[in-house]
Amino acid sequence: MKKLIYGIVVGTLIFGIMGCSNGINNKDNKESKENNNTAVAYEDNENTSGELDKFNANIENEYSEKEKNTDIEKLIIDTFEISDDVKKDTKYYYNYVDLNNDGVDELFTYVIGPSTTGTGGSSVLIAEKQNNSWTVKQTLNLINQPIIISDNLENGMKEIIVSNSYVQEGTEPYVKLKYTADGYQSVNEGEAISNLDDIKGVQIISDDLAEDLQSENYLTLE
Repeated sequence: MKKLIYGIVVGTLIFGIMGCSNGINNKDNKESKENNNTAVAYEDNENTSGELDKFNANIENEYSEKEKNTDIEKLIIDTFEISDDVKKDTKYYYNYVDLNNDGVDELFTYVIGPSTTGTGGSSVLIAEKQNNSWTVKQTLNLINQPIIISDNLENGMKEIIVSNSYVQEGTEPYVKLKYTADGYQSVNEGEAISNLDDIKGVQIISDDLAEDLQSENYLTLE
């Protein structure tokens, strides 16, 4: 369970005094607001520095893109209704990933800030290219690293595996989000799993968020 602590601890550190917001096709929105004032329980351990381990030989690490992208920034601002006064405090990480094996990459963006982050985690925006521009497909809340895109498809879309939002004794450390007729399951709807031993795929946005925070090595909306 110690490997998942990082995502929750770092999310809480980056969050600071931040709150939560809404999104398109966001089934987690109500749950995110309800969980926003819930304390995160975690145990002290040596892995809170921000380093994400390689979980097994079948899970590759992929770091986020480092180039600012004004189109993505506009998409984030419009989707999460980011006000001007918090743009400089809103950080974003993104990767391009083919979620349905059609040879065309979708956009996967992890957004950390006053309008997108609570004690339970941060928000994700998934978009697809339509007519040469990004269109929001879905948003998710309560997301913590690691974020793993599995090779396994459910209803034509790859499963997403993330850390469980709350760490407590007896809680499975990871949650598998499957694609349904309503989009990806929310974290609270997903299947809890105990380990990643049999998972094949890629860990996206595997950046060290704690180190990025200290070195101010991140993208913002400003």
